Amino acid sequence: MAEIAVTLKQHDRTASLATIRDHQFVIDGPEAKGGHNAGPMGGELLLASVGGCFMSNLRAAIAAREDVRVENISLTVTATLSDDMNDFLLFTSM
Repeated sequence: MAEIAVTLKQHDRTASLATIRDHQFVIDGPEAKGGHNAGPMGGELLLASVGGCFMSNLRAAIAAREDVRVENISLTVTATLSDDMNDFLLFTSM
């Protein structure tokens, strides 16, 4: 089984720098949550990752069928942030 890895380093007081293969991006919170809004929050990236995985599998399933042609697929993944840090994130729809 192949292994994948993501490396994170502290970028500044509130942000992290993530490295995935040859890609780097900043993870930070909005100013309203004490961040500098230098990048998306980790929870937002989690939603993007779940949506990206679902979209990849959906497109592969569609591509495997010769009788189906689909273009301009769009997906929104939503979640509710919990006020209780023990619950953290609740996916509400995809």
